[in-house]
Amino acid sequence: MKISINKISKASAFVLLLIAPAFTFAQNTEVSSDVRSDIEKLNKLMENSIKANDMSKVVDLYTDEATIIAPGGQKIHGRKAIADYWYNFSRCKNFTSEITELGGNGKMVYQLSKWTFTCVKY
Repeated sequence: MKISINKISKASAFVLLLIAPAFTFAQNTEVSSDVRSDIEKLNKLMENSIKANDMSKVVDLYTDEATIIAPGGQKIHGRKAIADYWYNFSRCKNFTSEITELGGNGKMVYQLSKWTFTCVKY
């Protein structure tokens, strides 16, 4: 297959990321400002890694027990499946994320995000 540089797709997606165990915080669904700040830094690292086409750094952010619920409700569980998922984004540029909801309990934190990205299609 050849990559056609002329074919660019731009998309926005809502994604729920479960990262467990990630941070320590109160037992309710509220997270501290420190946890929010840490998640925002991780999101920025993810954005920069995708822009640099360094998917290994993205995959390193996930534990073996992590789950992504991708657009359309597709559940992706475990580090290997998550790696396969993210390597499909290797042709994407201009990736940004926006936290729309952040919560969790004493064992895990979840993030609901809006992703915007541009990808080169085959």
